[in-house]
Amino acid sequence: MSPFTLIYLREVRVRLRDWRFWVGLLALPLVGAALFALPGLLRRGPEPLTVFVVGDSTLAHASLPEVAFQLIPLRAADSLQAHLSPNQALLLYEADSGPTPHLRIFSQEGLSPMQEDALRGLLRQHILTQKAQQLHLSPETLAYLLDPPKISFYEIAHKKESQKGLATIASSLLNSLLYLLIMLTGYATLLTTLEEKSNRLAEYLLIYTSPEQLLLGKVLAMVSLTLLQLSLWAGFGVVALRRLPPEVLAQFGQLASPLVWGEIGALVLFGVLLYAFLYAAAGATSDSVTELSGLAQTLQWPLVLAFILVFALQADPTNPFLRGLSLFPLTAPLAMPVRLLFGVVPVWERLTALLLLGLT
Repeated sequence: MSPFTLIYLREVRVRLRDWRFWVGLLALPLVGAALFALPGLLRRGPEPLTVFVVGDSTLAHASLPEVAFQLIPLRAADSLQAHLSPNQALLLYEADSGPTPHLRIFSQEGLSPMQEDALRGLLRQHILTQKAQQLHLSPETLAYLLDPPKISFYEIAHKKESQKGLATIASSLLNSLLYLLIMLTGYATLLTTLEEKSNRLAEYLLIYTSPEQLLLGKVLAMVSLTLLQLSLWAGFGVVALRRLPPEVLAQFGQLASPLVWGEIGALVLFGVLLYAFLYAAAGATSDSVTELSGLAQTLQWPLVLAFILVFALQADPTNPFLRGLSLFPLTAPLAMPVRLLFGVVPVWERLTALLLLGLT
């Protein structure tokens, strides 16, 4: 077995045994799963709101799972009002206050915005149904009168329908994920290089292999594990997308062609390789974790600036400054994928960015 293969397998084994690698690998899927599960838990968590009604006996039939109406006599209203619990409210229905009844709702410490919205919508629908019955309108006629017009806005451009909002969300997520991926890979390479220097392991390894093979084996091992991490994140992303409505999922599929996604993958691979080599070189020129060289401290700034500026300029992918960032090798892995999602990048710029990044 060649020295390069031994170094590669050693780096992979060391990283797989490090708990920090697994934290970085599983943190995003676990946080994403928690965010997906949280709305469902919040919907099931609160108790339903109980509304005690005075003055309208028909409201008892208009209950929903989140709002339940209970009819009480007028004489019990005063004593009940002083003993309301947080998930209870008192409704005084005054039908003789004019053409539209006046509804007064009392609660002990105020209702939550979700409870107010649910109660307001339910009461509005109930009053409209009552007025329709008084005017002898059928439910179909009432639905016809209240049915709003369907208004759609279209943009005659590169896409049939306006998808700027969806493209902005996708580009923001992609920008954040690529920034995390490149930074985590770079810092992992930096730390492993510094650890080998601190325990003099690198000196023993150089007896059996050349510095070029040592560096190449270390970097390729880090890139392989990064691709494993990216595959896991992509799998989680596919599972998350399948939970979206079909029409939204179809719009996501129209954001970019398979060729564009392949180009984005090449940019990510070249960017990870570039920063892995740079951080390995920075680790070789640093004395310890607490005494980093100027190169190690400088490498983070192109990524940080690109991350911030891409967020600020992504709404205008033809901005000259963003175009410059997408061609500069140190910032192209973040800027060019965002521009590609909007589909407005000339072919020569795409080829130039790939060529410059590959040569670097």
